Amino acid sequence: MGTVLADGTRLRLVSRRSKFLLLATVIAAGGFVAPAGDSGTAYASQIGTLNVTPAHTGLSSTVTASVFDPDLNVAVLREFESTDSTGNTYVLPIGNAGDTTIFKVQNTPVGDLNGDGAIGAADVQISTTKAAVQWVNGDAGTFQVVHAQTTSQTETFTVTYRSEHNDTTSVTLRSPSDPVGFTLTLRETTPTSHTFEATFTTGSATSTTGASDATSSTRPIIKVADGDTVTLEYSDVSPAKLISEALVIDATKPLVSITSPVHNSSTSNTTVWARVIVTDSASGVELDQIKFHIDADQDDIFDEPGEIVTASVANSVAINQGWKAVALLPAVAADGLVNWYVTATDRASNTGLSDSEAISGAQYHKFTVDTSPPSLVEVVLGEAYDATAEKTVGNVLHSIRVKFAEPLKESLIDASRFFVEGDAAKTATMVEGIDDTVWLTFEDIPTTSKLLTIMPGAVTDLSEFPSELKEVTPTDKLGPRLTVTTDTEITNSLLTIRVTTVETLAANPTVTINGVTFGSAQPVATNEWSIVVDGNTFTGSAAGDGVKNVEAAGFDAASNIARGGLAVGAPGYPTGAVRFHLDTTIKNPVVVPGNREVAIVPNPLITVSFADELGEYTGDTHAGVTIVIAKLDGVDVASEFTAESASTWSYRPSYLSNGEHTFEVVGRDDAGNTHSPIVRVFGVLAPPATATPVPTATPTPAPTLEPATATQPTPDEPVPTSAPGGSGDAATATPGPAGTPPDVEVTPEAAATPEPVPTPAPTTGPEGSEPPVAAADVEQTADPEQVPTPEETVAAASDVEAESSQNVENSPGGSNLDTEDDLAATVAAMRALDEGGDAVEEDSSLAPEPAFTLFGCNVPTGGEEAADAVSAGGDYLIAVAGLFGLIIARVRPGRNQKRRQKHYKERRGK
Repeated sequence: MGTVLADGTRLRLVSRRSKFLLLATVIAAGGFVAPAGDSGTAYASQIGTLNVTPAHTGLSSTVTASVFDPDLNVAVLREFESTDSTGNTYVLPIGNAGDTTIFKVQNTPVGDLNGDGAIGAADVQISTTKAAVQWVNGDAGTFQVVHAQTTSQTETFTVTYRSEHNDTTSVTLRSPSDPVGFTLTLRETTPTSHTFEATFTTGSATSTTGASDATSSTRPIIKVADGDTVTLEYSDVSPAKLISEALVIDATKPLVSITSPVHNSSTSNTTVWARVIVTDSASGVELDQIKFHIDADQDDIFDEPGEIVTASVANSVAINQGWKAVALLPAVAADGLVNWYVTATDRASNTGLSDSEAISGAQYHKFTVDTSPPSLVEVVLGEAYDATAEKTVGNVLHSIRVKFAEPLKESLIDASRFFVEGDAAKTATMVEGIDDTVWLTFEDIPTTSKLLTIMPGAVTDLSEFPSELKEVTPTDKLGPRLTVTTDTEITNSLLTIRVTTVETLAANPTVTINGVTFGSAQPVATNEWSIVVDGNTFTGSAAGDGVKNVEAAGFDAASNIARGGLAVGAPGYPTGAVRFHLDTTIKNPVVVPGNREVAIVPNPLITVSFADELGEYTGDTHAGVTIVIAKLDGVDVASEFTAESASTWSYRPSYLSNGEHTFEVVGRDDAGNTHSPIVRVFGVLAPPATATPVPTATPTPAPTLEPATATQPTPDEPVPTSAPGGSGDAATATPGPAGTPPDVEVTPEAAATPEPVPTPAPTTGPEGSEPPVAAADVEQTADPEQVPTPEETVAAASDVEAESSQNVENSPGGSNLDTEDDLAATVAAMRALDEGGDAVEEDSSLAPEPAFTLFGCNVPTGGEEAADAVSAGGDYLIAVAGLFGLIIARVRPGRNQKRRQKHYKERRGK
């Protein structure tokens, strides 16, 4: 038996005529309509439409594609359905005519079966004749039947109807970033809406997941890039037509540029007109999407009622790809800084924001409403701005900080309008980022607060309101200036430290050395104090030798601390610090000659070196030591010492005698330290003095060579002989016996230009004594301007001969060189020595070589002999020629003749 959804009226007695009338009415209302075919209701063909929402979007957005096409509505014919929505058989219950029962079909909604364009009783047909369909609810799928007659038993029946459902269609998508694209399935929004929809997203890579199922929660993705246009296409079957739509990809925000009021400007009006230029080349911006935001009540909140306004349609102008938008900003509540900005949203939902500064992020635009001149907030003496540390610092001389209640216009600040005791400020500057403060510097102002006068117009605010006349005494934050000095740079004990200032202190200043406080300095005069410290009593970090740092501190009447000197590590240390050296020791010097050393010269150099004085402690720069006591053999020689450096002294005594000598020395360093006497006993062992010939410079005229001429011998003149070998190239004199110098004639020409004889250098001897002079070293030289007579020359030769004979006789060995052979041997030995020890041939003649006449003298002309004589500066010179040269050779000291003769004999023996 079918399920009864609603009971009808119970069976009651009615007339037969009434029954027929009721049945006729039901049949007329419902009737039997032949079932329609399998196709849907017939409509006239319509062109479908395709839409994309939104039409502009970004790189990662959700987009809805929709198609409207009535031709796509298809209903399904449900014939002779025997069971209802619950699976039970359709059964007409027992009942009387007019009873009603409600049933529900399996497939909803119910469609238009008879094609009249409406859903009614005729759209559901039942197979029984005992009842008729009274009404149909198409969306719910329910219908109600009414008994046409009384039934005494139940009856099954079937139902025929059309059911509507959500149809589907499809569109294709492609983009420049994905030319292939994919097909997207759209589903009808309701079974009878004829509208089909599906969503997809834009992204960096294509994904087709969910493309074929419009109900899937995972949506497909089409690959796009900024500036792409996504194309959607729908193929309408009836009539046949390809319909397309475009989706613009726009990821660029609109450009928003405020033109008025200018950032950080000022105005005396509480309301201002704001102007902005907005452009967007891709999707464009609607005028109503340009918004002006202002913090009118200056509480940093911009979305309060009345603080967001749109552009004025009447005053704004459309431009290419944008707008010149204008809006009247709301009135500002009070004077001061006002923040505001503008936003613009394009059709792709990209929002641009105005930016006042080209730095990271977007900054508000600002303007100042100012209806009054700038007023003072604070004036401080002794404060300045440290640009390096980027902060305000205190206790700075000749500086004043002046703060106003609002930002100032830097270009209109006038330093000449700030005065202290009649002196105008030297500079008046501002610091970036601190726009309400002026930093003043003066040439010289007191360290105590004095009246500051600010003349009208010294500064102006941003709206160029000038300042008024003001006189104010600055707050004193400048401590007194203490000057610290010491009476000496280096000490070994006591030190006086003096502290001075130009300002009265509240108490005596304290003094510290290397961080150790040594008490308060005592007043010695107005604003002057001193304290005496003893370095030998230093403790803690101040103890011991080294460089000491002095500081002083005090307070003025305003309790500002004042300091003198510099702390270790403070800026400017150690250049500006007050320091002294504590040095309590001196090291013994190094003395040369040392104890028991022996000098081999009679005048040894005595040195006293205090090399260890420098570097006695870290930072030691005092190497100076003074010789205070120096005695040599008991004689004070301190004043004779010469400073070789700050720590080294030297002294060279005059000729000391051989034997022991005693030297005593005491030094004192820069700090006043002295060491105990240093005594050194040394010896002198110098060799005996030796005569050393030293040539004396004599003007030598250019020589004139003349050939020797033969002269007639006088009775007293020896006859010249030729050189051995009979060459006879030049005439020369044959030396006579040593004992007969008068037999040799000296011509006036030879005597006129005698060659100077070397003078022996003085030799040293014991201190206080003159060096001995050997008889052989005494020489006589003829004045080249005076020409001696022959008689004078012979006499001189005789004197020299006599003296030479005496020296030879008294020489060691007692040799007598009065023979002619001895003289020849002596000459040969001299030549051998002058030639550097060259071998002498056994058959070489000892006779002089042929000679030429130079200034009247015979000069040997042997090539090697003449060259060696000149280069070696031998015992005979070119200027000493002829007989005078032979005489000089004969009268050499006996010891030299002995040595040369011995050498000659040894060479001859070889």
